[in-house]
Amino acid sequence: MQVLYNDTATRRIIYCGYDMKLSRIEYKIFCCIWENGKEYISADQIIQKCYVGKKPQKGDIAAHICHINRKSRNIERVLIVSKYGVGYRLTDHP
Repeated sequence: MQVLYNDTATRRIIYCGYDMKLSRIEYKIFCCIWENGKEYISADQIIQKCYVGKKPQKGDIAAHICHINRKSRNIERVLIVSKYGVGYRLTDHP
């Protein structure tokens, strides 16, 4: 896995040569998953790390991850995979 560029000011990530511009919460979720390496992270853990105050539903996390994966279409595979009952992690890329 390789993130070539991660700009926190603009929430811009260049991943496998593709420039992804994420929303504020998509960026937080991506970074949370990325920091976890190849280990799965649960939706509850993502909520704890990424949200202050009003907490979203687990389905909201799944929707944000779906949006991130849609924005990663040029990589020609999904960026984040899920394992039912376990959580989310980044896919393996060359």
